Amino acid sequence: MPSLRQGRAIGWFREALEPLHGELEDAQLDRLVLAIRSATGIEALVWLTDVAGLSRAEAQDLMCWSARALLEAALAERGIRSGP
Repeated sequence: MPSLRQGRAIGWFREALEPLHGELEDAQLDRLVLAIRSATGIEALVWLTDVAGLSRAEAQDLMCWSARALLEAALAERGIRSGP
């Protein structure tokens, strides 16, 4: 069955995170892109507003916080792997 969505946001995130290419392994960068997309997509917005009861502004703020936390975790993981 063909995919109904093109997944354009994934490309946008890959482009935005391009400066990390070489800093993170390709697999780490791919995982970060998917993690950020899953935390910031329309599905997350709908859940945060309809189920969690946040205002749209609160949901947007939380999604930005989540994306930053995921980025920081990926960078910290890279630091641990690179060692002293």
